[in-house]
Amino acid sequence: MFLSALLVGFIGLLAITSWIGLSLYSKRKPESVANHLKKVLCIACLAIGIPVIILIGIQTILNFSPDYVFASSFGFKPPAEVRELQGRKSAFFDSGDIYLRFKANKPILDKIVASKFFPIKEQFFNWPSPQHHPPDWWNPSDSKPKLFYQALNFNQEYSSNSAFLCYDETREIVYFYYIGID
Repeated sequence: MFLSALLVGFIGLLAITSWIGLSLYSKRKPESVANHLKKVLCIACLAIGIPVIILIGIQTILNFSPDYVFASSFGFKPPAEVRELQGRKSAFFDSGDIYLRFKANKPILDKIVASKFFPIKEQFFNWPSPQHHPPDWWNPSDSKPKLFYQALNFNQEYSSNSAFLCYDETREIVYFYYIGID
């Protein structure tokens, strides 16, 4: 998403500098080709910029959809056994994070951790620092989880990334946290 925003910014900067140059040239010769080029440039920017902005907007909206965040994180849609699903995915410049909280039985947990996770001790669980701004609803310490997992290189979105998951067996609450950095 960052690269898309960077591309839009670059195209906008190029368009503005081209527009200024063409405007300065067309003031000297009003009937010049520069006036026509300004119109073409304006149409081209709109034709490229509007779809890119729409795509960025759609992606941003999806990142706040818990079902989408769950499916994009674990590779399958949340089954009916997943309840009280909350999720958020965000990206800023060269880093991104994902937070999920939901209730699920042990077989669902086993399905999630089977592919990439390995068990760890609580002291190795990487609690997100306050600077990462975890959502208010993401607070595993309220739940007293007993099972902890980690996945290194969880996905290919960032060159360095890790995922952490903890599970409270008594209340069947799963907390998932992902951090990625380029």
